[in-house]
Amino acid sequence: MIRETLNKLIENITQSHPMNDIYQAKKEYQAMSGEIFEDDKSYEARMGLFLEWFVFDRPINGSETPLHRFMENRPDEISGDEQELCEGLKASRHSLFLMKKSGKGHVVVLDLFEDEKLVVKEDEGKLFFNKEDVFEARILPFRKQYFFTENFCHHPRATYKYILSKVKPVIAEEKQDHKTLKKMNKEWFSLKKDIDGFTRKIGILVVKRDGTDSEKKKRN
Repeated sequence: MIRETLNKLIENITQSHPMNDIYQAKKEYQAMSGEIFEDDKSYEARMGLFLEWFVFDRPINGSETPLHRFMENRPDEISGDEQELCEGLKASRHSLFLMKKSGKGHVVVLDLFEDEKLVVKEDEGKLFFNKEDVFEARILPFRKQYFFTENFCHHPRATYKYILSKVKPVIAEEKQDHKTLKKMNKEWFSLKKDIDGFTRKIGILVVKRDGTDSEKKKRN
């Protein structure tokens, strides 16, 4: 149900955009991920991933995505299920994953960029995946569970070490950025505490001053 609703949503959103905009977006996507050839075995999957990127990630006029614009401009065309799905898509993640385990109705994957294990609802996990598969996909939260969209781009197992060698520096940089942000937040809260304390002291002085002025007026 989710994938059918998702595909319908992607189709409606892409049809609401001029073809030249989609063509330009495809050029941008290929510049980042490599050219998409029609005779490539993964052509359909890569085109599917491109359309997902175009609808859910590519900004229009700065920060607004086609998904956000569609939700704002055409709310009457979005059903209740689609509305709930759209909210999940806002928090979706597109990443590289390592298949860790396939169970009944679910799979366990490792997000290589976030270094985080996730349990994803997938009824056909044993059909689509093998343990230690490395693949590109999008995960979205929906009704307190994670789901895949239907587009996957599998990478040969022989490339795993190479991919990991490229991912590790990104993870290290993100961790460093996180530490820097944490330090800045700590400094900000410390500064805010000082400001709040100073503000309270000013307030006390103002009350005392107003009280003194009031007493003087009574005496006069």
